[in-house]
Amino acid sequence: MLSPVIDVEFYGNFHSEKDIDVAEVKKELRTLVDILNDEYDMKPIIYADGSTYKTIVRGDFDDCDLWFRSVYSGVPSSISRTFET
Repeated sequence: MLSPVIDVEFYGNFHSEKDIDVAEVKKELRTLVDILNDEYDMKPIIYADGSTYKTIVRGDFDDCDLWFRSVYSGVPSSISRTFET
């Protein structure tokens, strides 16, 4: 079975951390990670770009693998647990 993937990106009218409640998004994301882990008995992969990684994912979801979307630049060398597109 493939691992579930959670897409964490800014969208619509939400362009940056100024447009969201970062603490609330992190709380909801943790709930979703836990639900998926319980349901499928595996941690989901988090799909994020540089801005959502820095704002939401970094430091709080190190227990999940990361699928780092990097269209114009490489994955930062500080990130070791990643799939890259």
